[in-house]
Amino acid sequence: MYSLQSMFIQRIAPTVGIDIPKRPLIAILLLAFSGSLFAESYLCIGEKGAGVNFGNGITISSTEYDMSNQKYILSNRTGEWRLYRFGSEVSVFRECIESTTVMTCRVPNDPDVGFFTRHDYGTFRMLYYTGKNDDPEQGIVMTIMAGKCSKI
Repeated sequence: MYSLQSMFIQRIAPTVGIDIPKRPLIAILLLAFSGSLFAESYLCIGEKGAGVNFGNGITISSTEYDMSNQKYILSNRTGEWRLYRFGSEVSVFRECIESTTVMTCRVPNDPDVGFFTRHDYGTFRMLYYTGKNDDPEQGIVMTIMAGKCSKI
């Protein structure tokens, strides 16, 4: 009894001039698709957020944000977990540590920039800073965001 693949390789391929050895074909297919076969990805969409503006000589203020336009992809497609802004190939956080229920990502050697945490129950939180740390008179905004992640 022949499988469809072996019937193609042994009977049909030679009649149309295709010489396909079995083992190299399987090896090539495995190599070509191995990264994408085992890759996991999550789409994370912000829901709510808040920001605090502070700095030297600046009155501290806070603002609530609608973060529904903030979308991120958390993926291990490169062999390492990284967080990307949706539609970008540049990682936001590229050092991710996975435990049994939580994944936490940050910028290597610069933990003060912020962090991203995804929980197994489908939510995430992210904290990051924007502004000029070397010029606090211009103001620094610390933003925290929460939302949901879904496996894609």
